[in-house]
Amino acid sequence: MRSVHAAQGGNYRIDGLPPADYLAIAVDSLPRFAATSPEVLERLWPQATPFRLDDGEQQLLNLRLARTPAGLLPGR
Repeated sequence: MRSVHAAQGGNYRIDGLPPADYLAIAVDSLPRFAATSPEVLERLWPQATPFRLDDGEQQLLNLRLARTPAGLLPGR
């Protein structure tokens, strides 16, 4: 089971991810449930950071904040 823990300074910890290839991205704002939309994910993909987790491995990623894709938020 995965759990996400927010810490001070903009850090997050996600426990319980199985070994696999992943993409990570930090976005300034997304509409509710947008992260489950294949169309939104496709637009975010080019800005995402790829990484791989092996069994029992931990990773520390430094992600730059990505802008919300145009047209997803009112007035933007």
